[in-house]
Amino acid sequence: MLDDLERRLAVGAREDWAPPTGLAPLPVELGPRARALVAAQLAAIAGVEEQLQRLRDELATLRRPQSRRPDEGPAYIDTVA
Repeated sequence: MLDDLERRLAVGAREDWAPPTGLAPLPVELGPRARALVAAQLAAIAGVEEQLQRLRDELATLRRPQSRRPDEGPAYIDTVA
């Protein structure tokens, strides 16, 4: 089970996952590996949440009304060229 979760995390799998039923308790020697996996999953979730917030910010910027109309012509005149 840990192998499958680690593989999914490594490749960025997004499909739903459900833990298998009827398993015995996690052996003590697998505890550090399971904790590391949880930490990696939480880091991946945090990264996705940051990307989502950046996208929300970009969408909010795009949805703001423009301060001038596009048919008003250029805002600046190039006097150097």
